[in-house]
Amino acid sequence: MSHMYGARLLSMNLNQEPIPFFVDDWEFSDDMTSVTVTYRDDYEFWDGQEITASDVYLHNEMDSLQSFGRKFGNPNEPDDEIVSQTDPIRIRYNQGCSESGTIILSNTLDDAFVMGKRDHPEIMDFIERLQDASDQNARDEISADLQDWTWGYDYILEEGHGAGLWQPVDWNSERIVHEKYEGHPRSDETNLEEFVMNNIPDAQRIVQEYQQGNLDLASVGDVSGAQDPNGYDLAHQVATNAQLNWRLNQANPHLSKIRVRRALSYAMDFENIVTALEQGNGTASLPIQYHDGASPNIRAQTYGDEWAEENLIDYGSTAQPDQAAALLQEAGYERNGSDVWEHPDDGPIQLQMISNEWGPHAFVSNFLQSQFQEFGIEFDLSVLSFSGYMNTWLESFDYDVATWFQQGAAPHQWWAVWNFLEQGAKWMYLDDVIADSWEAPACADMDNLDAAYPPDLTTDKYPRMDMPIFLEFPAEYGNDDIDLAGDTRNLTPFKCQEIFRRGSEEEVLRCAKDFAWAQNFYRPSIGLFNEIFSYMGNTGELIFPEEGTKRYNTRGNWRFIDEGWVKSRTE
Repeated sequence: MSHMYGARLLSMNLNQEPIPFFVDDWEFSDDMTSVTVTYRDDYEFWDGQEITASDVYLHNEMDSLQSFGRKFGNPNEPDDEIVSQTDPIRIRYNQGCSESGTIILSNTLDDAFVMGKRDHPEIMDFIERLQDASDQNARDEISADLQDWTWGYDYILEEGHGAGLWQPVDWNSERIVHEKYEGHPRSDETNLEEFVMNNIPDAQRIVQEYQQGNLDLASVGDVSGAQDPNGYDLAHQVATNAQLNWRLNQANPHLSKIRVRRALSYAMDFENIVTALEQGNGTASLPIQYHDGASPNIRAQTYGDEWAEENLIDYGSTAQPDQAAALLQEAGYERNGSDVWEHPDDGPIQLQMISNEWGPHAFVSNFLQSQFQEFGIEFDLSVLSFSGYMNTWLESFDYDVATWFQQGAAPHQWWAVWNFLEQGAKWMYLDDVIADSWEAPACADMDNLDAAYPPDLTTDKYPRMDMPIFLEFPAEYGNDDIDLAGDTRNLTPFKCQEIFRRGSEEEVLRCAKDFAWAQNFYRPSIGLFNEIFSYMGNTGELIFPEEGTKRYNTRGNWRFIDEGWVKSRTE
């Protein structure tokens, strides 16, 4: 909600194009190590006070204090600081290393907002205490006080800290009534005068409210069962940069075999997953197409569909049980009239699967448990609370298969080292395998990355998952030599992480292909479906943006209202 009441700076769309709001313009330095941002002069707080670059700088400073317990910058020393104010309407963000302009904007401005005035006494008290702090302990104490400082609606309105298009004017635990703030630069974009947000935590009540015609906007998943999903008026539907997948723990003796992991892929019916989700959960989704571990948007940004079709192994969009059975037999498994495939040394394939309680996650996990039982692989499914799931997934590792998701709007986010290599582990667990003598270079020489990467490792496998840290695969894309008898090479994720952030287009493309082929060949995880966000809307009463004018992805229709895109069909 604070994003809605603040002045948003800029948003990156699905194609990683910047959509400016409070930002007016930006200019990168010649060496691409910094960006100087110019802000508009027509934004104001709800009490009419002009918003300036000082208020943006304040938000960076307070955010850093709250999150990290330290100072973020100093306007009086612009050459040495991460964030520095250069004049009343400009701020310079220093990256330290040269990066692509897209990444610089994404890191510094994407979905950031301004809320709170620099000259407010309570805020200034925090800043002055921070400037006087003598050591980290003192800064931590200030940070703790800031964490305890709560802003309520009364405080925001009375002190004039808000700056969004909609002001809260009446609220209780179930609903918040907003009125349009006429001083906002986008107030003329919409003829709506009131916006009510309902807090309805009970899914059944959402269905009831929908059936009674009391909702104009809601998630399709929230109102599943209210009517045929195909009968909804879809106000907004967009493929997101997220994919639900199975993370496979290769410490399990069955899943340590590449043929078993591939058999799971062949035995899975990806089109049925999508159909079942829509019919049983009311959730629209896209089937997995190329089995490259990438979302359609990430693929489009890099190697594209044509390369994927020509070079990747096709595991199919529907189940191929004969292919799966042949691979299991090659790996020494037999069924022999039994209900379950069994290995002479490792026993029957009986796997522990975990899922969290989120609707599509739990639904797909239950669906696949039933589907695989027919094929001869048994899953013992545990649907856990979110905290229980995270503890199991990140700490105890007491599972064989985890239903989770991968997301990222750009290659450096999607194929992050900790996202791809460690599967179920937090990135901080890289400390388990990196030698104490190695330190990541703050700004590696792009012309000599081999001198900086890979780091010195204490093992060739990630110990918690028994998974090779550097995946070995055929040297030539498309060569399906499952026994790796020919020429091979390793994925270099640490170097690619630098290349995704700072490399040339040619280098980024090479790394993207390596990640796609390693995922496709090795199958360390299995994509289940690509996520789509769908929202129903009262299109008889409201006018939503036309498809061609939806310039960026949003996870909720309220964003369209928040930014003035939605209009009433009558005055």
